[in-house]
Amino acid sequence: MSYSIIRVAKVKSNTNTTGLQKHIQRENKNYENIDIDLEQSHLNYDLVNDNPIDYNLAIDKKIEENYTGKRKIRTDAVKHIDGLITSDSEFFNNQSPEDTKQFFEHAKIFLEQEYGKDNLLYATVHLDEKTPHMHYV
Repeated sequence: MSYSIIRVAKVKSNTNTTGLQKHIQRENKNYENIDIDLEQSHLNYDLVNDNPIDYNLAIDKKIEENYTGKRKIRTDAVKHIDGLITSDSEFFNNQSPEDTKQFFEHAKIFLEQEYGKDNLLYATVHLDEKTPHMHYV
């Protein structure tokens, strides 16, 4: 029986966000993760943005637009979350490409309902690794 996985991690620094961006948008040419097949990276897609974005700029803009506190934000405050949604390999092996896309479209709808549509800055699906998955913030 298949299962769904949702992982969420706190991110506090611009450096970590830049690393996430480079991985998610495939900005590097080499990766330690041997499961990444760069020849298949053209199959990856973002359900929120048509073009790559600068994560730090988008997150800083969102914070600036929405922070209503009077105090300065602490330098060690959580800046955003890094999330991942996937299932087991067996689940995706039994799905057509259209079914896989629909799985991630439904996941995006869930995230929009959970966090608010305006708060979902990216939802990038990776099909160039062993198991399809979606990164989001």
